[in-house]
Amino acid sequence: MNNISSYSLILGGAKALDKISQTPRLDSELLLAKVLKMGRDQFYCKDIFPERKQIQAYDALLKKRIQGTPVAYLTGCKEFWSLPLKVNQDTLIPRPETEHLVQQSLVRLDNLEKNYQVLELGTGCGAVAIALAKERPKASIFATDVSPKALKIGKYNAKKFQISNIQFICSDWLNGISDLKFDLIISNPPYVDAKQTNDYDSVALSHEPRVALFADDHGRSCIKEITQESIRFLKRDGWLIIEHGYNQSGLCQQLMQSFQLRAIQTTLDYSGIGRITAGQRYD
Repeated sequence: MNNISSYSLILGGAKALDKISQTPRLDSELLLAKVLKMGRDQFYCKDIFPERKQIQAYDALLKKRIQGTPVAYLTGCKEFWSLPLKVNQDTLIPRPETEHLVQQSLVRLDNLEKNYQVLELGTGCGAVAIALAKERPKASIFATDVSPKALKIGKYNAKKFQISNIQFICSDWLNGISDLKFDLIISNPPYVDAKQTNDYDSVALSHEPRVALFADDHGRSCIKEITQESIRFLKRDGWLIIEHGYNQSGLCQQLMQSFQLRAIQTTLDYSGIGRITAGQRYD
């Protein structure tokens, strides 16, 4: 019988991850919970003594984490808006900051009885669209992505949470959208400048799909295209809300002003950085 406890494994794993992770204890717990197929809370109820093969499996995951693979890809799961979503290397890992995109969207979708028409561009694993669908079940949500593999994960997550008010569309931004008009268009597009990866966790980024991260023109091309093309798809009084990089709020504000959007405002993220910019169509 193995005499190595879960407590010892978690402490050892946390120590091994200390130099490469901002949350070494949490990472260690999540990886062991994945192997043991149980919730992290069980580790605080009693000491568990995994079998030898389970310890080997945990060590293998720990090694991959030390090499830089994000925890979410190792566990196949990332919580967003209190929803445990399936993710893999075909999808961007949802960030906590993106919950601000959901929050700002819900502020604009303030009538719970209204059948809002909502479009998300670049849905990935479906995190934002699913969160909105849960909060506004009477809204009709269209979620696009250029990647069929990412859309497959998005559809899986929607089915998992019994979401029926999302239509997933394979589209390069708005190219697959025809005559529809929307009360709200939202996007967390690629905005990282490939030449400025030092501003980000470059090791973690190397594991995520480049198409979901990097944009041309110093990280600005997708934001420009979305802002320009979205105008003709917005209803009168409709909103465009974009998540962007830490130094791109000025760009987003200028672009929205140039296309006659009004009531433009930028919301700060948890770190006090301008992260979400919104503008409204009036004409």
